[in-house]
Amino acid sequence: MTENAVNLLLVVPALAVVVVLGIVQAIGVPESTLRGRREAQVRALRDSVAVPGARIELDWSRYKEVPKERVLAVAGEQGWTLADEEIQEQAWVLRFTRS
Repeated sequence: MTENAVNLLLVVPALAVVVVLGIVQAIGVPESTLRGRREAQVRALRDSVAVPGARIELDWSRYKEVPKERVLAVAGEQGWTLADEEIQEQAWVLRFTRS
């Protein structure tokens, strides 16, 4: 094989991969998939805040699809008020107290 043929065999598949990845990135994750994840995370959040006690800690990174305002609203439905938050290496901890 000539050098040009070898280069062509290397470049064409690489370009095909780049094009496919670009298309996937442009299309993104379907809204229905995101909605399903968000609803499942809200259900898990509701279970997490439906506990007795005076204080709870939630790792917001477990609920990535749920906006912070929604987390606060769901916690507020159970009488929790945000007291503190802390960004850690692997977590974003939200601390709540009963209001």
